[in-house]
Amino acid sequence: GVKIKTNMKLGKNVTIEDLKKQGYAAILLATGAWKNADLPIPGTDLRGVHQALDFLKEVKIGGLKRIRGTVAVIGGGNVAFDAARTAVRMGAQKVIVACLESREAMPAYDWKVEIAEQEGVGIIGGKLSWTLEDGPDADVPTEVYNVIIAIGQVPDASFVEGVDLSEDGGFKIDSTTMATNIEGIFAAGDAVKMPGTIVGAIAAGHAVAK
Repeated sequence: GVKIKTNMKLGKNVTIEDLKKQGYAAILLATGAWKNADLPIPGTDLRGVHQALDFLKEVKIGGLKRIRGTVAVIGGGNVAFDAARTAVRMGAQKVIVACLESREAMPAYDWKVEIAEQEGVGIIGGKLSWTLEDGPDADVPTEVYNVIIAIGQVPDASFVEGVDLSEDGGFKIDSTTMATNIEGIFAAGDAVKMPGTIVGAIAAGHAVAK
């Protein structure tokens, strides 16, 4: 009995007020954390610099068919390794993942890191701490054709007004009821607290329903 409407952008095709006027007594904001986290340094708008989620999307829909030369992926999470392995498949001659964390402390799943290494992805962990003035460590490639930024995702709350947000940009909720500060509006999943898991998001959805 669940009705699914696709190609509907909240805030554009429909608003929270529209939903209320249609008679919905409860609204659950479960929009995830799909917005790329920004890297606050000059040069991120240069040609050849990609945001990881945008890069993966372009590959998936067929908008990007090849990537050449040496590719540097900045980040140590699962998305970083998804992007790195995708770059290998897209024809990159060399792919390097560079992150602040050591090999043991990287947030990516161990199995994903191991498979990436088996596929030829190089990893530079615990050494990405240079300043623009000092330059990088000697073994960090400084000449690359493409850079993929994969330093995490953040929630995007721009589509709704009046809902209180936490310091990291997620929706602020009552931990017991999952309710926001606006009556009838609830929130769950990565839109509230991330990084999380699919299982955790589903459990939060059940909590809202109850």
